[in-house]
Amino acid sequence: MRCKILALLALSFCAASTHAQFGASIQGTVVDKSGGAVAGATVTVTNPDTGISKTTVTGDTGFYRVSALVPGKYTITVEAAGFKKELTNGVFVSAEELTGHDIVLQPGAVSESVTVSGDAITLNSENANVAGSITAQDIQRLPEIGRDPYELLRLAPGVLGDNARGGATNNATFLPGTEQLGGASNTGIFQTENQPQISANGQRVSSNNYEIDGVSVNSLGLGGAAVVTPSQESVKEVKVITSTYSAEDGRNSGAQIKVISQNGTNQFHGSGVLVFDDKGLNAFNKFFGPTNIPASLLTCQDNVKVFASRCPQRVDTKQRLFGGSLGGPVLKDKLFFFFSYEGLRRNDTTFTNEWIETPEFRAYVHQVRPGSLADRLFSLPGVIPRVVTGGLTPPSPPNGNAVQGQLGLSYDIGSINVSQGQKVGATQTFDGIPDVTFANVASPTTKSGNQYHTRVDYNRGNDQFAYSGYFVPLNNFGGGPRPFMDQPFQPKNSASMATWIHIFSTSLLNEARFSFTRFHDDEFNNLDRASLAVPKLDTNGFNFAGGPPLGLPGGGGLQYGIDPNVPKILVENTYEVRDTVSKQLGNKFLKFGTQIIHEQDNSLRRQTARPEYAFDNILSLGNDAPFFENAADIDPLTGGTPNSRFYFRDTAYNFFVQNDWKFRKNLTFNLGLRYEYTTPISEKNGHLSNYIPGPNGIIDGHVAKVSQLYDPNKKNFAPRLGFAWSPTRFNNKAVVRGGWGVSYDRDFFNLFTNSRFNPPFATGGIGIPAGESSMPLPVRVTPSPIRPIPPCRAGLIL
Repeated sequence: MRCKILALLALSFCAASTHAQFGASIQGTVVDKSGGAVAGATVTVTNPDTGISKTTVTGDTGFYRVSALVPGKYTITVEAAGFKKELTNGVFVSAEELTGHDIVLQPGAVSESVTVSGDAITLNSENANVAGSITAQDIQRLPEIGRDPYELLRLAPGVLGDNARGGATNNATFLPGTEQLGGASNTGIFQTENQPQISANGQRVSSNNYEIDGVSVNSLGLGGAAVVTPSQESVKEVKVITSTYSAEDGRNSGAQIKVISQNGTNQFHGSGVLVFDDKGLNAFNKFFGPTNIPASLLTCQDNVKVFASRCPQRVDTKQRLFGGSLGGPVLKDKLFFFFSYEGLRRNDTTFTNEWIETPEFRAYVHQVRPGSLADRLFSLPGVIPRVVTGGLTPPSPPNGNAVQGQLGLSYDIGSINVSQGQKVGATQTFDGIPDVTFANVASPTTKSGNQYHTRVDYNRGNDQFAYSGYFVPLNNFGGGPRPFMDQPFQPKNSASMATWIHIFSTSLLNEARFSFTRFHDDEFNNLDRASLAVPKLDTNGFNFAGGPPLGLPGGGGLQYGIDPNVPKILVENTYEVRDTVSKQLGNKFLKFGTQIIHEQDNSLRRQTARPEYAFDNILSLGNDAPFFENAADIDPLTGGTPNSRFYFRDTAYNFFVQNDWKFRKNLTFNLGLRYEYTTPISEKNGHLSNYIPGPNGIIDGHVAKVSQLYDPNKKNFAPRLGFAWSPTRFNNKAVVRGGWGVSYDRDFFNLFTNSRFNPPFATGGIGIPAGESSMPLPVRVTPSPIRPIPPCRAGLIL
């Protein structure tokens, strides 16, 4: 096992020999007993876990600063001629934060030393940021839905979060005003676009920004959503900045969520986790149905016999979650590795009471309408519902006669008494055949997910390198009430980060970072082609043909087929390069940074990929007589299937300069300026069009091809100002902080990529009222999941 792990790490290291970014720093002032500045003192900051040290020299004002530190506890050693060596142990440095630590030297020989212990918790005396830290200990000990560390973001100061969940699937509840285009936070660390419902100081959920090891892992389509959610075992600390006054931070105006991954040290360390859950550990609830419905002997879950009007239920979940981590040295003080894994195998079943057609009705359609759409539909494998208990007494019976059928209590609601292609309902003719029954139906779902995290750190003189990467394949099987309505979801998400830190001198440092993030799902390969060949079919309670209503009460219409917007292919790629130069000039610490982010959306999507037909009742379905069609998308120039594969692009260019000025020992100013420019979204092949207003505005405009959908904005300057003041009279036990700044939000892709449906490249399918015909309708089966849709007529194409 050790050989396999080391081999994997070696491959990862060869692929990207760089160091995951750390943004933590220590700064302060070195003075003597009288408060005078000590210039030329050598300050060494050492990480006892890795043995790595960084050294700097104080300036004329006694100011020092050491950057690019791993979060954790440090030992600070200060040496100066005429003073005893000062040794401070256990100085805690939080992730992505500037920690202040002033040092008072005692007169004496350098050979003498004074050892003190650092404070476990210190006040933020160096900047105006409002932030909170979530440590590895917090993450491992506090409860989180799905072991998702982002669930703890609600604990940060300035964050309002809704932790409510509901429904049979225990899904997250959206905050008011959230762009509910997907996302949320429902499958733990395997959530494809994890959108925790948090608001920082009243900002929108979509305004939050997510980073892992200093680089973006944001979804392109959704705002405020992360493509990768790190496992508990892989996280060292999470920093949540809710009000930032540093020009280093940008892209969004909400919370800045910065995750630092675990790293190896000079000591081998590891962890393991196992979660076991099974329905056999759960009890049945005590609800046996409404008392106004007669009780009877029912066969319920797991063939349990219960005398009741409704089956009691229990949570039907089988879950096996397992994982672990291992880290340690390859070469002491030089080369370290860390690897973590988490796997999930989960089966859930939800149960609903709903109306279904009876076996007798399917046989009846085969007999009276052979070769019809309904005949073909009811002949498909997997069309039979997953019935747990049939023949339940409904709260409200349909308009018909109660009869006994194979599934128990059923209802004869009429017969197909008109020519094929005509809607049924003008005259209700009973034939004694059970047509529908009220049943308890199961919908099983399964999840099989794996998350792999690999990290390698290498220290070589003045250079530090490492690689950190996540790979998250998921196989999510969404079972429907009928097997042929099952819908798998098999995305593959990944994020790779790399950084090279080079120390030119004790006062000059450069950090170069690189990353690639990807979200990919191909439903063409994942979905069953037979399911894709079936349009979406809905039966309703309407009756346009006159006569008695033949629909089912309570909106209980039957549905067949999966969502009409599938299949699709989702591909999102993000490439990022950052470089930051840090320079200390006396009591000022300057940073100059550049960030370039190139984003690609190469998805294939349609508004309506397959047609949808509506029937006023199940008898009209059996007679091939819809009353409405939602047509699939078409190419308006040819009437055929549109080319819906678009290649959207944009690039963000961001620059900043930051000056942290230690004006006095107890007063720090943070001055910065940031500039952000994002190119308007373009399409690789020029497939963009827009509506161009005419001389009289919208009434005489026209659709034309364009190179961009909107004009660029090149005025996004974002000044930042902050200060932190520690009044002397309070002896470093109180800090007054304040700040002001301007921030900009990135426009997420979902706001604009619906332009793929603009003519002349495509047009969304339109709703068409269906007429009637006395002619039998041709029925054909095609293996193609997406194809041209013929004009609507009184019938269907299957």
